[in-house]
Amino acid sequence: MENIHVPVDDWVATRLRATGDAISERRRVLGITAAVLSERTKALGYPISRGTIAKIESGHRKGLDVFELIVIASALRIPPVQLLYPRVCDGGTRYVPAAPLEYEARAIRRFSGRLNSIQILDSVEGDVDGADDIRREARHGAEALGKLELVVRWDEIVDDIQTFTQEMLGHPEGSGGEAKYAALLRDAEREYERVSLELEALGVPLPPRKERDVSEAERTAIQQLHGAKQSVNLYMNEPQDNA
Repeated sequence: MENIHVPVDDWVATRLRATGDAISERRRVLGITAAVLSERTKALGYPISRGTIAKIESGHRKGLDVFELIVIASALRIPPVQLLYPRVCDGGTRYVPAAPLEYEARAIRRFSGRLNSIQILDSVEGDVDGADDIRREARHGAEALGKLELVVRWDEIVDDIQTFTQEMLGHPEGSGGEAKYAALLRDAEREYERVSLELEALGVPLPPRKERDVSEAERTAIQQLHGAKQSVNLYMNEPQDNA
């Protein structure tokens, strides 16, 4: 890859303009004013003034911290990465100032942990690191990426189990729908067991979760339909709040 450095101030200004434009465009799509967006951030527990939002959108703000990004994105009901990289097929993005141009879709993969970014460091460092150092860091990066993917998959499976259980219980007995979701639920539970074991082997602790209150009739229905082991506990669970 071509090793090209752009002035850091230019890189920062470009990223801030892209994010500011994305916030403004999202507001337009939702049909809300900056004042309404500000009220939404207040409701989320992290107030951001209308004036600050206007400065961010106009590019006059010198920076944007990660907390503001999370809250503004939540108030706009989109993921934060969509504000950072709003033009997915734009080929003019540099992930860091010294990186080559690439599509924003690739930058999104790097930012979300779906693509290892060690190649960027290699390209700009040249021969600063030895081959053994590069291999070691690449191996550690791949291991961390693998754990991240597993944790995300584990959480997706929990959501699937909750959804399938709810759908199964919502279909009348004998309608065929309950059998369909019971089969999907069994598959999800097997996947849950597999991923949980992999995470345990990697030494990754699973998030603590509290059991949902389940009526005896509901518990019996779940178990009779497909012999569930995990769904009774995972259905509609929420993380424990230790605050």
